[in-house]
Amino acid sequence: DLPLALSSVLVERLCGLMALVLLTVLGLTLAPVHLPDVIQVAVGMGLVTLLAAGAVLLHPWPRRIVRRVLALPRLAPVMQRLAGFERRIDAYARRPFALTLSLALALAFQLLRVTTVVVGAYALGIDASLTIFIAIVPITILVALLPISLGGLGAREASYVALFGLAGVQPEAALVLALAREAMQLLTTLPGAVLYARSPAPLKARPEP
Repeated sequence: DLPLALSSVLVERLCGLMALVLLTVLGLTLAPVHLPDVIQVAVGMGLVTLLAAGAVLLHPWPRRIVRRVLALPRLAPVMQRLAGFERRIDAYARRPFALTLSLALALAFQLLRVTTVVVGAYALGIDASLTIFIAIVPITILVALLPISLGGLGAREASYVALFGLAGVQPEAALVLALAREAMQLLTTLPGAVLYARSPAPLKARPEP
């Protein structure tokens, strides 16, 4: 069911990005240091963009406007395919509790990611307030998602050095923290890789005679 798969991925990604931006806003509000204005403006624009995307995705009124704009004969096949997608999105929109729970779980997951960085920082002797991590770590995750490097490699480490440097962390310590966090993330994926390698191969459909 392609519309179901596509709608579930979009809603999950929207909740994840919203959780990251909300944590960043909370951190920027409570952090004892002043991060550059360009970061605050970018975070504010990101929050507005995500709210607008959620409204367009889940509310029928903006989608009616989109359908009118795209009401061209040559786009009729595309609109027919989008009809199934809209039905799946409407099913999400009729379940506000499930959406709220999804957002809450996304916030808990992102807070857990921040916590792993906090524990790593304290293990390395980096002394910074918790609000600093809440403000900076989500930004580094968002930077790593940008299509500017392979898997965020380099961009993530540069953001650690630059942003934690504003909080008084030495560049060498920030770089080691970024590399340690990446190593921990890779190590935690190894059990899944082993299970995947040991799982039986999927059966291929045989052509009918």
